[in-house]
This record gives sequence, C-alpha cells and structure tokens, in this order.
Amino acid sequence: MWFKLSERKRNKIYEFLFLETRPRRDVDAEHMRRKEHMLVLLDNYHDALRNNAKNFLDQLQCLYFVESEHVLKLKSYVALISTNDEAETGIVFNRATPEEYHDTEDIDIDHHPAPVFHAPGSSSAGPSTSLTTQASRVLTFTPGKTPSKLAARLTPRPATPPLLHSGSYVPLYHPSHKDDTVHFKRLNHTRSSEADWGHDMIWHQGTIQSAIQKGEWVMTLINDQGLWEPYPRQSKAEYLEHVRSSVVDTVRSVNPDLQPADPAIDSTAELLFQELQNKLWLELSDKFNDFDTSPSKGWVD
Repeated sequence: MWFKLSERKRNKIYEFLFLETRPRRDVDAEHMRRKEHMLVLLDNYHDALRNNAKNFLDQLQCLYFVESEHVLKLKSYVALISTNDEAETGIVFNRATPEEYHDTEDIDIDHHPAPVFHAPGSSSAGPSTSLTTQASRVLTFTPGKTPSKLAARLTPRPATPPLLHSGSYVPLYHPSHKDDTVHFKRLNHTRSSEADWGHDMIWHQGTIQSAIQKGEWVMTLINDQGLWEPYPRQSKAEYLEHVRSSVVDTVRSVNPDLQPADPAIDSTAELLFQELQNKLWLELSDKFNDFDTSPSKGWVD
C-alpha cells in the first residue's frame, strides 16, 4: 500500500489521522472515526485489497503512538515489519515496488468531525438548538437510491483492534490489564527482530515463547511441571550478558581438561559469542543449541 501512494498523499493521510488532532490514544473516538473513514477511501485504491489498506493504517498508527514519529519516513515504516507479520498476514513489503507515478489526482478526504452536542440551556447551545432536536434527526434512504459508497461510510463499524506482534504496543483495553493471566498471541513464534523485541530473539515452540501479562510483553518458559512460567523481558544489555555467560559455560563443558579460569576458555568463548551474534544465532540457553529448530544445531559443540 505504501508505494501505491505518492509521498505527498502519504503525508496528507498521516496529517489527517494524527497531526491535525494529535490523539493521545488509539481508542480516541475522533481518531477511530478518521481511521475508519480513511479505510473506506483506500479500499480498492489502485486495486489495493482492503486488508492491505488496513495493514498500512495499522502500521501508521504504530509509528505515531509507539514510535512517536511526527515525520513519515520509509526507514521507520520498514523497521516495523517483521517476517512473522508477513507470514501471518500474507502481505509482503517489497521495496522494489515502484511508487505511484501519476500524482496529479488528489485524495478527497471530505471528512467532517463528529457534531458536539451541548446540554440544553448552556451558553454555547444557542437559543434555537437543543440536544433533543439534534439527536432526533434521522436520515432516511429510499431503497435503490442510496449510493453504495455513501452507505458504507454511514454504516457504523466496530473499532478494529491493532495488529499485535511480539514487542508491539499493547493497548489499554487489552484483557491482560485485568489480572495476572498470561495471554499468548500464538505459540509457534520462531524469531523476533531487534526492532520488534529490543534484541534479536529466537523462540522455540513448546519451550520458550513471547506472551503478554499485565499489559507488558514477557518471556515464558515451560517449567518442570509442564506449565508456562512468565519471566520479565530483558533489555539488550541484560540479554547479551546472559548469553555470553551461557557460551562460556558451553566452552568449559566441552573442554574439561582446562581449568575454569584458563585464559583460553575466555578467548575461545568470546570468539564463539561474536560468531553466533554475527550470524543472529544467539540462544537464551546453551541447551537450545541442540534443538532441531535452532539455526546453530550441529554447529556449536
């Protein structure tokens, strides 16, 4: 969807959705109305599927509310896209796609803010207008005479929850805010990028997965009782320190003839750590290196 719009049109859409009204939350009523209004306009724009348009608007929403971007940039937009999301939605972002060539037409947004009703007798209501009078007006349509696009715009639609992926913004209405229950988006994640999670992370089905608890993303591991147990999400520094220690333990275990404090242990472990990091093969535990789902299986021994 990004390349079906010129830069001028993308900026106009971003300004309409966020910069004109500066919504504080993604559930603000006027913002939700504007997003639904824009979804109707972009549906089938240059033959774009509705799902593509919705995904585009969801990404813009994440840029504004999560990344606090006030200038729309391709680099920031691409950073939000993960391979897991592309596999789940079936929408692949192809940077080789040519941008909209003809930019002579304009997007007629034609949006009017929701009317503000004042209580009867208030100074701003005016002598000839009352809440009862305004609220009782009913639009009637003659069958066969209503333009389909107009009817689509006037039909109320439920707000669509934002697309969640590991590490993304968790809205305030997410059920995880209500109690301590661990909520899984799915149980077959394989990888999260640094842009999504804060550091590159490899997940293993049935062993370690991302989840949401109390509105925050957490790591969950299967404990000795076969139950998922949540652990705080680590910063990149904490994660790398933990993995470096794990690599040292691995080198010590395969070199029992060397003393634990032998300098050769540390130098070999550091070389191995750097190699795994460069290949994006770091695992939270050295035990995971033996899993069939580990990219380092058979390489670390």
